[in-house]
Amino acid sequence: MNIYSPSLAYHLSYTIYEVADIFEKETNRNYPLAISLYELLLQLPFIEHRRGKWYKRLCIDFEHLKLPKWALQAALRGLQDSNILVS
Repeated sequence: MNIYSPSLAYHLSYTIYEVADIFEKETNRNYPLAISLYELLLQLPFIEHRRGKWYKRLCIDFEHLKLPKWALQAALRGLQDSNILVS
């Protein structure tokens, strides 16, 4: 099995997204860890159709941590990201 296969990369990226989602839930509320996972995901070239959602979640998590300037920076990065698929 090729560890660099697109299928494996897709599934790993999706798993990271699901873990970030779990850390945001009401019982955990570990926003710094979720932010780290979203930042990692946004460095990867996979699952382009989810990138907009990841930027949105990143902004919301920064807002939860009372970091509006960081949320704005993340939103601006999202607007400039050429890897986001727009339909």
